[in-house]
Amino acid sequence: MRLVTAKQRDRAQESMGIPHDLYTSGAYLERNPLWHADESPWKAKYILRLLKRNRIAPKRICDVGCGAGEVLRLVQEGMHSVSRIPTFDARKASIST
Repeated sequence: MRLVTAKQRDRAQESMGIPHDLYTSGAYLERNPLWHADESPWKAKYILRLLKRNRIAPKRICDVGCGAGEVLRLVQEGMHSVSRIPTFDARKASIST
């Protein structure tokens, strides 16, 4: 496995037209005003099916880069074993309350 430095990552992203502060600058929100929340139901369904198939019943789930947090809200609705779901995103404004 080859490790990439932050500087190399930033250069690669910029060469593809992706600003290094894509999420914190508001550029991502401009391109995706719904934070992909419209895709959340099928993502949550897939996660729930995967957990059930593998007999995984976590008590806690954490999503880093959760966007609006809708996927986790739906996962929590579908799982009675989950008591806490902390969410973290680079832009606090993206997280629904």
